[in-house]
Amino acid sequence: MFQFATAASMLLAAVLVFNSLRDGGVAPIEVAAIGKSHGAIYLLGERSELTAMPVADTVLAGQTIVTGDGAGIGLAWHGGGSLRIDAGTIVEFVSADSIYLRDGRVYFDSQSNGDASSLVIDTAHGDVRHVGTQYMAAVDALTLVVSVREGAVTVSRRGGEDKATAGQRLEFVGDARPSLSNIRATAAQWDWIGATAPTLDFSGRSTYEFLQWVGRETGYRLQFETAEAERVAREGRLVGAIPGLDPKAELEVRMLGEDLDYTFDEVSGTLRVGATNFGT
Repeated sequence: MFQFATAASMLLAAVLVFNSLRDGGVAPIEVAAIGKSHGAIYLLGERSELTAMPVADTVLAGQTIVTGDGAGIGLAWHGGGSLRIDAGTIVEFVSADSIYLRDGRVYFDSQSNGDASSLVIDTAHGDVRHVGTQYMAAVDALTLVVSVREGAVTVSRRGGEDKATAGQRLEFVGDARPSLSNIRATAAQWDWIGATAPTLDFSGRSTYEFLQWVGRETGYRLQFETAEAERVAREGRLVGAIPGLDPKAELEVRMLGEDLDYTFDEVSGTLRVGATNFGT
């Protein structure tokens, strides 16, 4: 159960600043564009009240989003990259390059649209900064857990700075030294992010580009079984966007029209693609 009264009091200063800017005629700062969402999404008011998030295209600095059970939202960060918010999460959007993760779990892909972003994720346990990466940060009252899928992150606290690279997981409990462990890029902990992956228009783009995107979104390394399979993928051209599907589901649909087949190899962590030779 969220401690909304406590959250509201701690957020009051930010809300007052936001309101003063708005009342003074200063245009609110748009920090993200809303992409895909599901379930109940709320805005947290200055009196700790929850209101259903209105239909909108953007998220503004000063807003706080709360996701209900089974909900999630994907945002295109205006500085570049894709921010995903899991169910049961409270996130305050502080500025164009900073959010405050109060409770719950978020994922950030700094280069999902080709542009690197300098987003900082602040938490009560430390501040998380990245170096061109995909990573996940999870927070509750006692712990901060940062998992890195690609690239590297640093976590700054009063006691200093700690770093994790691809395949590593840092867990902070109180003021104790963090514990470092391993996490696979295809581990189940990443599964939730697929539901809020951005919908991309692949019109005119190659099947090869699409397969690379699926691999990046799912954590599997793309591997062609033969040179012929890679040739077919590079020469193939796709049409349009398919809204509402996660990357694995979109892969299943798009491959129905291709002379290719595929498997997800869990042992090696690869997306293996072969030619069906149906077209020869």
